[in-house]
Amino acid sequence: MDSSLLLPRPSRPFTPSQSTVRNAFQLKAKPSSSISPCALSAKPFPRKTASARTCVSAAAARPGGIPPREVAHAARQRGSCGNGGSAGNGGSGGRGTVAAASLKRPPVGLGAEGALAEEVAAEAVEDLLGEGEGEGGTSAAVADVAGSESDVDGPVVETRTWSWRGYSIRYQTSGSEGPPILLIHGFGASSDHWRHNLRALGVSHRVFAIDLLGYGYSDKPTPPYRIKGREGQEGQQGQQGQQGQQAVAGSDASSASSEFTFENWGQQAVDFVDQVVGEEAFLVTNSVGGVVALQAAASHPAKIRGLLLLNISLRNLHLKKQPWFARPFVALLQSSLRSTSLGEQFFASVATPRAVRNVLRQCYGDPAAVTDELVDLILTPGLQPGAVDVFLDFICYSGGPLPEDLLPKVQCPVLFGWGQADPWEPVEQGRTLKDYPCVVGFEEFPGVGHCPQDEAPHIVNPLIERFVSQYSTVDK
Repeated sequence: MDSSLLLPRPSRPFTPSQSTVRNAFQLKAKPSSSISPCALSAKPFPRKTASARTCVSAAAARPGGIPPREVAHAARQRGSCGNGGSAGNGGSGGRGTVAAASLKRPPVGLGAEGALAEEVAAEAVEDLLGEGEGEGGTSAAVADVAGSESDVDGPVVETRTWSWRGYSIRYQTSGSEGPPILLIHGFGASSDHWRHNLRALGVSHRVFAIDLLGYGYSDKPTPPYRIKGREGQEGQQGQQGQQGQQAVAGSDASSASSEFTFENWGQQAVDFVDQVVGEEAFLVTNSVGGVVALQAAASHPAKIRGLLLLNISLRNLHLKKQPWFARPFVALLQSSLRSTSLGEQFFASVATPRAVRNVLRQCYGDPAAVTDELVDLILTPGLQPGAVDVFLDFICYSGGPLPEDLLPKVQCPVLFGWGQADPWEPVEQGRTLKDYPCVVGFEEFPGVGHCPQDEAPHIVNPLIERFVSQYSTVDK
């Protein structure tokens, strides 16, 4: 997802799509009248008929609205890596430390001190267990579905950890042969947002989905300026004031010392391809993950086979896109969010099931697709210790590259996919990216919102397969 989701948006009328959650969960690949199949007229992708194997994985419900797949919190534990070593040690050489993680639900907790964090965590648990749309707190759209992921043909999805620069990185993998695909999520999400794609694509590909540093169940290091800011609250007020002045002067003064930049995430993706995948890979991304992929492809072209970018973040809050007269005010707000309690209060207001559900209903073309399971998989990682710092760091990140800065440097084929009902990344603006030399197509999905891979996997999965099939045999 995109950080611009946090801004107030005007309401828009919604016409319900016939592409319902039930269609997807029952493995119906036939497109609805409001979501046309991808007409790949610009490029001769080979046509395939989507079978049950290439469609969305089924989902199941549990009493109380708890999702069917247990979250791999153990992937973040330092002692979970094999080879007798810790996940936090090494990681810069060889193929990295990789180990399967045991599965258990993570504890709920923001990691911020004080009663505010306790109240937010308590509200999250209460809402998840008591606000379902169906009987027993389970969304009706999910409760009607029988079976579970294990009922769907396809390889098992495994959760593992990888040590990168001393940090524990969670990822999921499916499939044992075929062209490798790396799936990269957007802002506020994790590899769980590829729940409907991992297993289906794993039938004929080696598929990996990674949690970027700071997101999901990967480590969440505290940004250096946040450490200094907290020291300032304990008595070093002069230092804190200096940080505010730097933010006003530079609007992105802290990004140079932050771990959460597109340059860092791009390198993380490249190192993962090199150390874990072991050969050049296709990157398939959503939202902010698209900028990460462009950064990786631009900086290390030999590692990346091709890019399929779904509703890439246009970064409309970037410094270059702000009116000159607004920049000092935006910088002041960013400084306040980072260095005062305002930031944590703001985070607490959005880190609740109700708020997350409302945000998702904004950006999904079909609100019925926003189930309790989806809310849980987005919210729960955001309640981990350190998540508030990552959140504040990124929404105040106004620098770094734009898609239009990176596209001229990319040498591999790039295919854009765009949900036309996305209120955050308007398709009209997205179309301006299709004329770059590396771009081989721009496919639009009527009635689909910001996260097509989750809302319309019956369209996206066959599109990924066609793209990978065509460019796996084409010399770069």
